[in-house]
Amino acid sequence: MTAAAPQLNHSSMPLPADPTDAAWLQSQDFRREAPESARKAAKQGNVPLFAAALRESLHSRFKLGKRQRSRVMEQLQTFRAAGCETATGSEAASLSHCLFESGTDTEELSGRIETIMAAIPAAQADPQMLMAAQWLLVLFPQRIELQTLFSLWRWTREGCLAAQQTTLPSAEEGEEGNCTNLDLLELRLLQRWVDGSLRTAPSSGSSLRKQLAQVLESATDEDGTPHSRWLPELFPRLAQLARLQTAADLFRQPLWNRKSLKRIEALWNHGWRLWSPELVLCSTLSPGQTRALLREIATVFSIKVPAPIKRFLRLNPAAKPDQPIAVNQAAWRKQFGKENHQSDWAEWGVLRSAWSLPDDRCLIRHAGLIPTLDVLCQGVPFLQGNWSHTLELDGQAIPTEGEWTCCCWYQDRQAAYLELQLTNSRPAQVMRQILLLREESVLILGDAVRLPESHHIHFRRTNPLAGNWQLEQDTATRELALLSGTSRVRVFPWTSPQFRQEPSQESTQVQAGQLVLDVQTQGSAFYASTLLDWSKKRREADVDWQRLTVAEDGQPLPPHVAAAHRLRLGKKQWVTFHNLTRPLIPRTALGIHSASETVIAELGSNGDARTLTEVEL
Repeated sequence: MTAAAPQLNHSSMPLPADPTDAAWLQSQDFRREAPESARKAAKQGNVPLFAAALRESLHSRFKLGKRQRSRVMEQLQTFRAAGCETATGSEAASLSHCLFESGTDTEELSGRIETIMAAIPAAQADPQMLMAAQWLLVLFPQRIELQTLFSLWRWTREGCLAAQQTTLPSAEEGEEGNCTNLDLLELRLLQRWVDGSLRTAPSSGSSLRKQLAQVLESATDEDGTPHSRWLPELFPRLAQLARLQTAADLFRQPLWNRKSLKRIEALWNHGWRLWSPELVLCSTLSPGQTRALLREIATVFSIKVPAPIKRFLRLNPAAKPDQPIAVNQAAWRKQFGKENHQSDWAEWGVLRSAWSLPDDRCLIRHAGLIPTLDVLCQGVPFLQGNWSHTLELDGQAIPTEGEWTCCCWYQDRQAAYLELQLTNSRPAQVMRQILLLREESVLILGDAVRLPESHHIHFRRTNPLAGNWQLEQDTATRELALLSGTSRVRVFPWTSPQFRQEPSQESTQVQAGQLVLDVQTQGSAFYASTLLDWSKKRREADVDWQRLTVAEDGQPLPPHVAAAHRLRLGKKQWVTFHNLTRPLIPRTALGIHSASETVIAELGSNGDARTLTEVEL
């Protein structure tokens, strides 16, 4: 508190407060910059006089015009809608409602605040509740009765003091801990700015700002890529950073250095990789809420956004599935970089057809024990959830949870490819592939298991479907189709025989809302691949596929050594070629000569193979 001593009207003072309030007030230690009237009233234990001085001090320090207060409230409501208030419980919500229900009169508002404080001891209040209390003190001191204003101030001070006893987790303890860091750091900074005249308030704003920068750095890569564990928290945490900046602007306090501001802008850019008009990946927010949040964050941090994207931020596109949303590709690339992205450090990657919308997109996260896969087909959610598997060798279960690493990543105009490997799956080596043909609306999922010796292998891969997809099963072939509204995804078990009358070691089915690949075979290795197609022009196109002969030095090889398959869909033909053992010389399959681990190619009308992706062993 730094304002001059207020002129008080003693005749309007309420009745003396509870003696415990007076004793507590006398025990408080104020800094010299506190208003003399407040320090004097506190020394005397005069609660009514102190409450009046407190109100006048808060009002004069944060004197806001109607328009400015309305703007701050609008920002806080946007951030609140984004979920940056992570507390749970009806009491936490009620305290927020006290802040945002502008129509409540003084008596009713004060009564609600008193009820909440009576229900929750200050020492048990979480950071979000305490922050809501701080904002009430700053924005509405004139709308709260004097005794309630003092009680709220005391309750908040005691809660903040208890929160200060919490030890901040170090950055090395993981990204989840850093979310806790943000909550506590925001509370401590807000307490410092609102109540710096108390010696119990955090004394070093520079130290808190340094810790805040460290949290941001530990949660993001140098290019602003958020760690995979942060993706579900990305929008709430972006909102929280913006809320902190709103407070810093209001209190005229420094907060970020230039390096941190650049990292926040890059983090904002990465948020667009999760957004689409139909769905926001890794988030419970609606597309409209996310768009409003990203727009507000850009304003708060003065992010330089090109005019085409500014216009897009203000649009509310009509939900017409056949009408693409106007996107300036050059502007989006300049602002957000290439459509496809992968980070070894952050442990996630996104494969995307284009920045234009609706788009085809695959988000792969592999920070946990089980990778997750989210697939959008022309903006429609298709797969969403754990990309899991089980593995048995001779009837004995092999651990399938562990550390997944990205061992290969590739992108060009036609294709985007990512390959994962399970590093602690001994004796088996488990690999997983995903290839998006960016111009074709085709996705290829591949799995490989390699062993030092022959076993009976039982492998089962599951991918949960997103939403209610209806199964349509071909009677003659193993083709499946999944339908949702006007969307149709054709599923081709590429490495199975096409016709049902032929025996197969693998099957692809839909069970309990999951797309399931099941393989049972004898050998030291196998490769299985599934091709998904949702191109509207090939919706009813004829299809055929079969296994190809792979040869080394003119000798045909068994499928546990090398496997190749061809699939023709309408006028398009693709070949997948996978070596399960290291060849002595390049092996051949349908004109492809390669010693690489994987080759996926497109066959032209003249029979020539054009490589889409090639992965070395």
